[in-house]
Amino acid sequence: MRKNPKKISIDQISAFTKVAEAGSIKNASKLLEVSASAVSTAMANLESSIGEQLFIRHQNGLDLTAQGRRLYEKCLECLVKYDEIRDAFVPSDEIAGDIRISTWHGVASFVLCEPIIDFVKNVNEHIFLDVISDNIDRRFEDYHCDVAIRPLYKNRSDLIQEKLFSMQFRAYASKSYIEKHGCPETFEDLDNHRLLSNSYVDAEKILFADWHLFVNKDNGEMRKPFLTINSSIGLVMCCGEGLGIGTFPSYYKRYIKEELVEIFPDHSPTFFDFYYIYPAASKNSKRVKLFGDFLKTRLLDSENQ
Repeated sequence: MRKNPKKISIDQISAFTKVAEAGSIKNASKLLEVSASAVSTAMANLESSIGEQLFIRHQNGLDLTAQGRRLYEKCLECLVKYDEIRDAFVPSDEIAGDIRISTWHGVASFVLCEPIIDFVKNVNEHIFLDVISDNIDRRFEDYHCDVAIRPLYKNRSDLIQEKLFSMQFRAYASKSYIEKHGCPETFEDLDNHRLLSNSYVDAEKILFADWHLFVNKDNGEMRKPFLTINSSIGLVMCCGEGLGIGTFPSYYKRYIKEELVEIFPDHSPTFFDFYYIYPAASKNSKRVKLFGDFLKTRLLDSENQ
C-alpha cells in the first residue's frame, strides 16, 4: 500500500463509519443502499488511498485494525464538526441528518414511541431517528450510537448526561388472579403467591425490578418465580392474563388495563433514573440538542401528569 495518502471526502468518511459499525460489507450495503460489491470496492480504495489496512476480513465479516479504530474515532469527530457547520444557520424545523439512539426494549416500547411520533409530526420530519433496543449493559462506545437513553455512566467526563425521567417497578396483579389466589397483605404473603419475574438467573443484578423476589428475605435468599420472561410487553400480558404478580416500571401505568390492581400501593420501591447521554464532542450538534430538549420537556410533562 502507498504511504502517501490522498484527501478523503466526507462521503468516504461517512461510508467508512457505517461499515465499521455494521461489522460486515453486506450489512453496510443495506444501510448505505448500494450494492455489496460497491461498498467492498470503496473500502479497498480507501485503504489504498490512506496507505493502511483498516479492516481484518474474515468469514463472519469485518473487524477494525488498530489503524482502522484510530481512523474511526477521528471520523466520528469529523462528522460531528461537519454537522455543526451544516446546521449552523438552518432553522430548527429544517435540520436534517441521522440520530441513532440506543435504549432498553421497554423504554423504546413504552416511553419513546409517543414522543417520537410527536417530534416527527410537529417539530422536525427531516431528522432520521434510528432506535436500537438492547438491554445489555455495555460501554457507551460499544452501542455505536449518537445518543443513549440509559442509566448514568459513572466517571465519564467525556459524556454529557442529562436526566430525562425516573421510574419505579411497582407490583400488579389482575382482578382474576386476586379472585382466585387472594391479594397479599404483607411481604411475607408473597411466599405463597405466583410471582412473575424479569430475570431469574440475574435477579440479584436487577433488584430494582425484581424486588418482590427478595423483599423481607434474609441472607440473600429469594423466592423462586412462577414464570420468568425478559420482555416488558410479555410480562404485562402474562400479568393481565392472571398468571401471577408482576413488577413493571411506573411509566407503564397508562398502558396497563383497568383490571390490573396495584399490590402494596403504599410501598415505594427504589427510583431508577434514565439519562439522555451523548459524547461531549457532540455538545454543539443542533440535531442532538433539538431532540434532547424536546424529550426533556415532553417526558418531564408526562411525569408530572
